Amino acid sequence: SIIMGRPASRRRRRAAIGILTAGVLLAALVITINSYLPQPVVPSMTWTRLLEWSGLSQTQLLPEGKMQVHFLNVGNADASLIQTRDHQMLIDAGEPSDGGMVVDYLKGQGVEELDYVVATHPDADHIGGLPDVLEAFPVGHVLMTYPREEDTPASYSYERLLTALLDQNIDVIEAVPGQTYELGEAFVDILGPADYFTESNNRSVVCRVTFGHRRFLLMGDAEKKAENALLETGTDLRADVLKVGHHGSRSSTGLAFLKAVSPSHAVISCGPGNRYGHPHPETLAVLQDSGVHTWRTDRDGAVVITTDGRQLTVGLEKGEEKTAA
Repeated sequence: SIIMGRPASRRRRRAAIGILTAGVLLAALVITINSYLPQPVVPSMTWTRLLEWSGLSQTQLLPEGKMQVHFLNVGNADASLIQTRDHQMLIDAGEPSDGGMVVDYLKGQGVEELDYVVATHPDADHIGGLPDVLEAFPVGHVLMTYPREEDTPASYSYERLLTALLDQNIDVIEAVPGQTYELGEAFVDILGPADYFTESNNRSVVCRVTFGHRRFLLMGDAEKKAENALLETGTDLRADVLKVGHHGSRSSTGLAFLKAVSPSHAVISCGPGNRYGHPHPETLAVLQDSGVHTWRTDRDGAVVITTDGRQLTVGLEKGEEKTAA
């Protein structure tokens, strides 16, 4: 009877293993589908959250009291992610061809939704990748400037962005100087454009992010006309980190403006060997002469600056982490 019972016992074990395997596969399928939904049905049951709980994830949520600003490596385009523990803002998303990479980068940082997205101005190298982002993540609000009818771009990238905003039914707010938005423990002030300009670059939304005693000023593609308009307002422009306007072009970063900002660090988003010659030698010279430590995405890759409100730590995709006062 013992010998006769062995086949039945094996069949029961195989059946149990089969049921367990099927259950695991079904659970994995459900979690995967839930993870890829624009709005997960159960936010806590995504692969990102499960990996965080298990300690296996390399993209742990930031601890309380910390903020990171990521300057993505999107070639001669622009994309920046501001991240506190539970809150995220994306400023621009590169060219249309960068959209997928920006989405992957955000997911790699544990982003599941975005409180705010800023479209600084309608140029394709800033808004081109935003439709992919808007389709991939729930977005609370989009901030952008409203051009006059005669200045409305008739470009594919701008039309694609407007279509994505309508399709996703996302709340759009006109970015106006004087507005302040909370991002967890950080505050984002809209400083510009301080006047109306016909040029797209000068209509860039200018954001200053404050976290504790540290400030980051992000200029979009604002040129010297827009910088001078900011100076004329008398606004306190001081910042520890300056995201240099217009990829380091000589059209931006005037000496008077740089003195008013008085940054310790500058970040230039530019691509290696780009056809515009960015960053221009004149801009690099004025930064160097002013004693500003300059980081460049063409040379350093993605630049990630972490702060606790006092100290700044600079992490480089193509280099070692550096601590700065």
